[in-house]
Amino acid sequence: MGAANCKVVNQTPLDILPVVTFNNADVWYKYYNSHYKISKNQSQNVEAAADAWGLKVCVGYNSSGNSLQCKLFFCNNGNTLKVTSTSQNGNVQATGCERKGDVTID
Repeated sequence: MGAANCKVVNQTPLDILPVVTFNNADVWYKYYNSHYKISKNQSQNVEAAADAWGLKVCVGYNSSGNSLQCKLFFCNNGNTLKVTSTSQNGNVQATGCERKGDVTID
């Protein structure tokens, strides 16, 4: 089995969309698998440790110091998460994966 994977598309007006991935089994969200910076109107294949079901993808919407606030999505392997807007108050509009909640990564 290969890495858990999906594609993230930045359709927001942001020049850079911060994205962090976690293995599906991770429930502490302290140690992320990978960090990506996706340019406007670009897509990126993202990965986490192997899991038959998929991975958790955090889309950043606000940062302070070393902390990143993000909206958490569960994406099945091979899904495409299309992010169309974000705001600093946590309003992240996206389609293609299941929205799970908010996470702060230190």
